Parts: sequence; structure tokens; C-alpha cells
Amino acid sequence: MNVIMPFVSFSVIDFVSEIIGRIFYISKNWRIKAIQENLEAIGAKNFRTERVFENMIKNHFELLKLHRMSKTKLIEITEGYDHNEFEKYRRNNFILTGHCGNWDIAPIFISAIKMKSCTIAEYKNVGERMYEILKIFRGKHGMIVFPLEDVSTPIKLIDSYRAGYTPLLLIDRDITRIGIPVKVGNKILKIPKGPFYFANKFSSNIAIGTFIRNKSKRYRFKITIRDLGKIDNMESGAQKAIDSLFDLIRTNPEQWFAFDLNWEK
Repeated sequence: MNVIMPFVSFSVIDFVSEIIGRIFYISKNWRIKAIQENLEAIGAKNFRTERVFENMIKNHFELLKLHRMSKTKLIEITEGYDHNEFEKYRRNNFILTGHCGNWDIAPIFISAIKMKSCTIAEYKNVGERMYEILKIFRGKHGMIVFPLEDVSTPIKLIDSYRAGYTPLLLIDRDITRIGIPVKVGNKILKIPKGPFYFANKFSSNIAIGTFIRNKSKRYRFKITIRDLGKIDNMESGAQKAIDSLFDLIRTNPEQWFAFDLNWEK
């Protein structure tokens, strides 16, 4: 599949994904209700739940297609890329994202434009084989991937940051159960503590990034990075970050793939 997909057009990907996504939607999978409730919980409106599944299928095909795509082609199909804009994120920044848009393509793009980046990926629950596959995709252009469960990962993350790498991390998932509580509607949920702890420790900037599908005659994707600046403390920084992420998601609700708002589970 990885060999064939580079030659398949985006139009074909869209057509096939929409068929598979609709089939998945009419299967009455438990995720349908979960997605509906999650989007409503963050105040999203005017969305069609079946399109979430269509976009999710597109993500998988696009990952295989873009894996072999050159930097030049990636920039050609991505709206919002500005060399000068990205320069300020090359050092002293933590770019945080969520399961919105194609978050596995974003590292390919960021690394392709020669931005030194690193990330943390779950190992235990996805399995060794899947972890290695995703590591190949994420690390294509040199992104460093640390396993979440490795006790040495925080030290390696700090060392990489000091060496000029920009951490690109998820904030809508707290697997460790020791995150920072934030308010989401009438719920209190936890998001990972690490980014805000390190940003506070090193007086770094926090930015929220999304890499959404924004189909037009010229572009396929749109990258948005919202600069939140330095944080006063971990708690207020975490709330500000999750509010900012949800604000971006409400603009493109059908591209958010969060199946459970009880992230610490």
C-alpha cells in the first residue's frame, strides 16, 4: 500500500474514503455517539458526524501518500506556510496539538521544512509493531520520537530541547493520569502536565498548532499555529491552551477524532 498510494490522486482518496467512512458510520459503532457528545461538550455546532469518519479514513490514506512526498510538494499543497513565521518557532517553543486534522502529517511537514522537532509516542497500548510503523512516518525527515513509557524520556526531551529541537506534543490526551485538571464544559478533565512544566521551567513559549484538511483548487491542507506566549503558571497555561485548541476545533469540528473526553482513562 505504501508503494501504491503515492500514485493515487487526492480525488480518488476522497471518493474511496467517503464510501468507507459512510459504511463505518451506518454500522452503529459506539464511536458515533461518543464523537457527537464530545463535539457538543466543547460547543461545536453545524457538524455532520458521518464526516468525522470520512475524514478519519482520509487521514490514513494521506499518511501513506505524503510519506514519499518531497518538501517542495508538501509546501505547494499546504496553505499558511510562511518561512519567516516558522523561524520564531525553531527555538524556545513548545508546539501543542490535538487529534484535530491529520496530526501525523504535521510532523512530516514541520520536519520537511528543516525545523528540528521531537515528540513523544505511546508504545504500550499501540503495540511494538504499530509503534515502529508510526515512528518511521513521524521520523521521515529527522523528527526524534521518544516512547512515552520510557522513564528516560523526560531527560531526553529536555536534552533535545536544549539542543534546539522544538517539541511537538499532544495535549488532548493524558495517559499517565497525573496531568493538570482543566475545565471542559461541565467536566473537569486532565491534560498532560509535561509541556507546561517544561515551558514554565525554561520560560518557553507555548503555541497551539493544527494541520487541517482545507480542500481548495490550490491547497489540500492548512497549517495554523496560534502563539500563546509564556505562561504564568502551569494551571492557567493548561486551561488557556485547551481553550485555544477547542476554539480551533470548533472551526473544523468534523476533523477532530477524540472518542473519549475522560482522557485519563
